Amino acid sequence: MSGIQSTAGDIDVDLRKLCASLAGSWVRILVVALVVTGVAFALASMLTPRYRAETRVLIETRESASTRTEPAESDGPILNEEGVASQVEVISSTDILKQAAKDLGLAKLAEFDPSADMSLPSRLLIIAGLKADPREILAEERVLKAMRERLNVYRVERSRVIVVEFSSRDPKLAAEVPDAIADAYLKVGQDAKLASNSDASYMVSSGKDRSYLPADARIFSRAAVPSEPYFPKIIPIVSAAFVASLLLMAVGTLLRELFSGRAMRPAPGARFAPVEQVAMPVVMRDESAEDEPLAEMPTASELAKPKTMVSVLPEAPRSVERSTPLARPVRKLGEIGIERAAERLISDGATCAIFVSPEGDEAAATAVLVAREIADVGLRVLLLDLTTSGAASRPMLDGGRYPGITNLLAAQAQFTDVIHADHYSGCHVIPVGTADPARAMRAVDRLPIILESLTTAYDIVVVECGPIDADGIRRLVGEGTEVIVSLIEPGEEIMVAAENLRAGGFPGLILVTPSGYERPNWPATGRNAA
Repeated sequence: MSGIQSTAGDIDVDLRKLCASLAGSWVRILVVALVVTGVAFALASMLTPRYRAETRVLIETRESASTRTEPAESDGPILNEEGVASQVEVISSTDILKQAAKDLGLAKLAEFDPSADMSLPSRLLIIAGLKADPREILAEERVLKAMRERLNVYRVERSRVIVVEFSSRDPKLAAEVPDAIADAYLKVGQDAKLASNSDASYMVSSGKDRSYLPADARIFSRAAVPSEPYFPKIIPIVSAAFVASLLLMAVGTLLRELFSGRAMRPAPGARFAPVEQVAMPVVMRDESAEDEPLAEMPTASELAKPKTMVSVLPEAPRSVERSTPLARPVRKLGEIGIERAAERLISDGATCAIFVSPEGDEAAATAVLVAREIADVGLRVLLLDLTTSGAASRPMLDGGRYPGITNLLAAQAQFTDVIHADHYSGCHVIPVGTADPARAMRAVDRLPIILESLTTAYDIVVVECGPIDADGIRRLVGEGTEVIVSLIEPGEEIMVAAENLRAGGFPGLILVTPSGYERPNWPATGRNAA
């Protein structure tokens, strides 16, 4: 691959076009962001609010001097991390939770009885086996399961403080449950203390030793009724949705401009030199085309690579005589001239212009002149000749024996083989080609893919289709495509063709005539092919 040249330095990002794409799409970006924000607000408003409250318990020793058998310094090992952690497990034990649920009568509340929620989605999940039927679980177990889902008991780091945290749809209940759990824990501890003190008195009176029990705890911070839910937070959710949707839409717009090539421009001082032909890897096959491969679609930079140097022939006036009528007839059907057509395609941001020529080969000059006019303002233009006779490409290449679209469809050529330079402008050309048309037509389904690749690599692709109806061009029309009818002499033939296209789903077609057009300047020598 010694003949390969890098073209990374030949193209550059046009920051002005990139920023202009954001300015031009601000309405769409804002509308999408507002829609997403509205959806986020609606969903957040539909969510059930939840409130959270917490009770704090302090683990300590409050032994009487009469029952203490060891000095106070021995408290440390008893109330170490393992000892406090064990109290966390005690607080969240089943017996404590059962006592709290009994004291508050939680079993009577729908929030703690999943069987009360038998909505249609829940029933469908149960029938499908994706959810257990809560009616098959005992009421006491259902309450405990619901409590554990809402309960969070943990120890504050490097302290003897245990936090009992509980969440509920009812703010009052969110405060009552942790208090009830803490009270039940203290009651159990007091009962255990009474029993241990009795045992201790007996052991002391009998002269026996015993292991020291920490026995005590107290609530130093009861739960307060929360004034606002901790979930959902409407303002943060809506704000995040709005900002995120704005950023995603902006990034998507910028990437679309970059990948489409519309935000790229030739680098200052870039020069295109001829390189050797390099075969591209095969990625597509079509069994209907005798299992022969179609070349991989090239990137924009690959299509920008020149292949051969073609000097401009000196007979420029001869091409003018061949393809440019000089008469200036009166416009009768609202048709526009070459210059106006080129301006309209550029201003509308068209990526593809489909030319239909009801009058035959003579009218194909319209597509050629429009393509050259656009190329003269510095845009990258390619003309694709789909006529049977090569009426559009022959005057641009001074001949018709060049590989072209039929060779590409028949898998007999690569992209670099079929793109040629117009002898009289900066426009590039894909001629009809030299392959068997019948064989090429078996792979005609590839044509829209080829056209899409070309519109990515060029600013505008001009397609001359000859005398064809609406059904014939339907597969070629995509986003950013303009349909144009070429005419030389207004007449019934043109009117019938235009009406057929409008009735076929192309009401916004443009009538363009080459009559009266005079090309002001001819390009200098040194044109090269893509």
